[in-house]
Amino acid sequence: MNIFKNVRFIKIVCSCSVLLTTGVVFLRLIAAVIPSIQTMIIAGLLDALPRSLPNRQFAGVLGPLVALFAILLSSYLVQALNRFLMLKLSMRLEDHFKPEFVGKISRLSYEHIENDATYDLLERAGTDLPESIGSGFVNLMDLAEISLRILGPVLIIARSSAPVAVICLLLMIPIAVLAQKSGTEAYQATAQIAPHARKAKYLQSLMSSREATAERKLFGYAAKINGYWNNEMRQKIALDYAADRKIFIRAKGISILFTALLLLITLIMIMIVRQGLMTAGTCISLFITFSQLVHVLSWQLSDLLKEYTNKRLYLEDLDHFRQLAEKPASDGIPDRAILDMPFESLIFDHVSFTYPQTEREILHDFCLNIFPGKQYAFVGRNGCGKSTVIKLLTGLYDNYCGRILLNGRDIKSYSAAEIKAYLAVVYQDFAKYQLSAKEALRLGNQDLGEQELVVLLEQTGLARKVESFTNGIETPLGKLESGSMELSEGQWQRLALARCFGRGARLLVLDEPAAALDALAESKIYQVIRNIGARRHTCTLYVTHRLSAARTADEIIVMEDGRVIGQGTHQTLLTQNAHYAEMFHTQQKWYLKKEAAEA
Repeated sequence: MNIFKNVRFIKIVCSCSVLLTTGVVFLRLIAAVIPSIQTMIIAGLLDALPRSLPNRQFAGVLGPLVALFAILLSSYLVQALNRFLMLKLSMRLEDHFKPEFVGKISRLSYEHIENDATYDLLERAGTDLPESIGSGFVNLMDLAEISLRILGPVLIIARSSAPVAVICLLLMIPIAVLAQKSGTEAYQATAQIAPHARKAKYLQSLMSSREATAERKLFGYAAKINGYWNNEMRQKIALDYAADRKIFIRAKGISILFTALLLLITLIMIMIVRQGLMTAGTCISLFITFSQLVHVLSWQLSDLLKEYTNKRLYLEDLDHFRQLAEKPASDGIPDRAILDMPFESLIFDHVSFTYPQTEREILHDFCLNIFPGKQYAFVGRNGCGKSTVIKLLTGLYDNYCGRILLNGRDIKSYSAAEIKAYLAVVYQDFAKYQLSAKEALRLGNQDLGEQELVVLLEQTGLARKVESFTNGIETPLGKLESGSMELSEGQWQRLALARCFGRGARLLVLDEPAAALDALAESKIYQVIRNIGARRHTCTLYVTHRLSAARTADEIIVMEDGRVIGQGTHQTLLTQNAHYAEMFHTQQKWYLKKEAAEA
């Protein structure tokens, strides 16, 4: 058992507060020593009683009784003080590691966010980070305390006979080995059970969550999902039972083994007493102390070793997380000074790109020139590279070949803070911030005044909706707080667009900006986008699958297999680009069939 590997938890906790950590370690050492001191006091009391009772002279008993009371009081005070210091230490860990984790996440290279394995690592390392570190520290202290509690009685025996003390330690080794195996098996069982528990939890959410209510009632799939859930739970329970049975048998085996060893140790101590090397009181007191260790060694030690293994693996995950590559200064605030620079051009110069840990080239020799005062719509089949262009432009990936030039300068030479200010972006999977509309609009736009907020809501068609709320623009959105108001999917998208329009950026970048809107609302939004672009003398790039929306753009960029295969107005492409014409007529037929069916 490599107990020293997890000593790193002490170092990590010390980084938050050396004083509190030292205090906790000191108190745990005292708590570990107290049982041995109590054993010696009880031994003295038992030895004093035969001498005091016949003569009714209790002076010899008074000292051990006072000492016993003092040690019991000390034990209570040590436990209370330790709980207080651990509470303070937990608060320090929370203050230290929560911001560190959030900061690390915000600086991570985007490839880690899109990588499934790395994302799982983020969940394992980041879930309750302060609590995980604190529990790892406590686990180490618990193991150290148990070790000292076992060592204490052995040292008391060593005062009378060193060879017997050595024999006692050697007899403890098989128990420690069995406890370690039990702990390892318990951890392995937990790992086997975890996938079934996770799936059962997901299936349970389908049967109880608010989001799935409509489909659950409409399709009546509750019985089917319940069957899946029962199947997963049966497998989990079977594995639980098998693991618990094995652990129970091993724990009972440890108890029986330790009981046998206790009998052997007691017989040896009786022989020492007969030789006059140990008092009868010490022998009885040690017997009581060893008896109390039966539960500790058979159950508690196994659980602690299981947790120890878990925390050792957690440290490996934490190390891996801390070594993940970061994008320098990506968590900084936008540098709005760059907005004094007017937008002149954006050029993709023979850009090729492959996502990390994949082989397929998403963009291949991609070339495009973009100029101010225009709307550019990117269209094409799924997987042709439209959204990838947006990711490269906004700096989420920079490991591409070729160049992207913003106003004649390589975009990689701009700081992350400058790019954040110069570009305003709405991604396809936009975030729904369950704050008030006012707070949501001011995320990244702290300088917006009350009147500017009203204008943004009017531009995106949200003004009437927000005015109808009890507290207007101050009303919490979503379902998180009492009295909050929920928005439809289209209204959430409007709010995301309003936040984007409030940035004052020179370049608007929108990925499916009206996917959740109806045709009329979509038309109005694109007109708002055009008006904002004209007023700021900038341009807008947007990705869309709806060619009816692309028709309003000044330039339509047709993509296929990571290349530009057509560029021009809707009418030009319709007559000169067969690929675009095929997509347009296919969508047109679909909409005509839909209208006929609705009629």
